[in-house]
Amino acid sequence: MPRISARNTANILHAMAKLHLDGEQSHNLADLLVRRAMQTVSDLRPREASMLMHGLANRGVKSRAISHLFRGVQPQLVQKAGECDAQTIANAVWALAAGARPKP
Repeated sequence: MPRISARNTANILHAMAKLHLDGEQSHNLADLLVRRAMQTVSDLRPREASMLMHGLANRGVKSRAISHLFRGVQPQLVQKAGECDAQTIANAVWALAAGARPKP
C-alpha cells in the first residue's frame, strides 16, 4: 500500500462510513486501511483517533484487528485528553458505546 498518513487513513475510513459505502471493494479497502492504521496508530492526533474509531463503528466493523486497534487508540486519547474538544470526546465515546469494540 502506498504511504498514507495516519490522518488520511482516519479521514478516509470516516468518509467511507459517512457515505455508507458497502460492497466487496469497499470492505477490501477498509481492511487495507485498518492494517495501515494499526501501523500508524501512535501518529494519530486525538481528533484523528476519534474519527477513526467513529468511522469504524459506523461501518459496524468487528474483528480482533479492530479490537486491537481500539485498544491502541484509547490510551492515546486518555494521554492527550487535555487536547480533546467536545466533538473528539463525543466521537470516541459513541464509537465505544456503539459496540465496535468486541470483548477481548
